[in-house]
Amino acid sequence: MERQSVDYKKVGSRIKETRQNKGMTREKLSEKVSISTMYLGQLERGERRGGINNFIEIANVLELSLDYLFFNEIYTDKIIENRILEKIDTILQDLDNDKKVMFLNITLDIAKHIKGG
Repeated sequence: MERQSVDYKKVGSRIKETRQNKGMTREKLSEKVSISTMYLGQLERGERRGGINNFIEIANVLELSLDYLFFNEIYTDKIIENRILEKIDTILQDLDNDKKVMFLNITLDIAKHIKGG
């Protein structure tokens, strides 16, 4: 089995990118995981390695798997589902109610076709 090493700069980039994509400030994330904003900034820049418990808390709050956080690999079904729902929510925010209903009907037709029904 090949041994993988952790690139903490990439780990930090994934934390920062996910945090920003979720519209979360560094202050809010650091508050939720009970670490200082300065320490979180150091983790995001890859300047600190951090403890595993901190990374577990960060991953939980950001809804990331540790595999993804450390190695950019495995997504769980729940994470994929949440990302899809976030994208759909973004689309729906820009639509009036009539267009939301149209979107829903089109989506239901597509889903029915995909399921073979």
